[in-house]
Amino acid sequence: MSWKHRIGYFMLVCGMGLTRQSFSAPQTPMLRAPGPIRLNGSVELRLRPPRNATQSLPDKLKALKLDEKVYLVLRGLRINQQPGIVYQIYLGSQREVNAKSARLVGTFNFFNVPEGKAGTATGPQFTRSFDVTQFLKDRVPSPNELAITIMPSGTPAADSNATIEVIEIVVDK
Repeated sequence: MSWKHRIGYFMLVCGMGLTRQSFSAPQTPMLRAPGPIRLNGSVELRLRPPRNATQSLPDKLKALKLDEKVYLVLRGLRINQQPGIVYQIYLGSQREVNAKSARLVGTFNFFNVPEGKAGTATGPQFTRSFDVTQFLKDRVPSPNELAITIMPSGTPAADSNATIEVIEIVVDK
């Protein structure tokens, strides 16, 4: 087993990057950033409400039921080859991350994502998700957008072409 696979196995066993994989029903995103989003270095994104949104994000957060949670969902993870690193995802802009005022949501990796042609829509949909309910309640976001920053822990393998098809904020029970 290579060192990259050992690190991925360790992170899988320890729960790093292992998140909710399925939801109770198809989700309508509250906010989204369509891709493809290429992770060649640090990436700052603005998640915005869909055109048909009828309620602002702060209003939706106030209306949450006790059994509902808000998730940041990374859908369609794809790679050409394993990047050999992990990525940190923050609520906040790159400037806030640098100033240490952004909130670390979690760490994810591409362990168990099959190597192949990144950006293609074939094969299963690999997803990572993070419960951000309390983060968003603590930091009342703008009604029109939410900044997130994804930072690599190091330099990814040159030909990894790590890609995320879409990032969304959804509500689920």
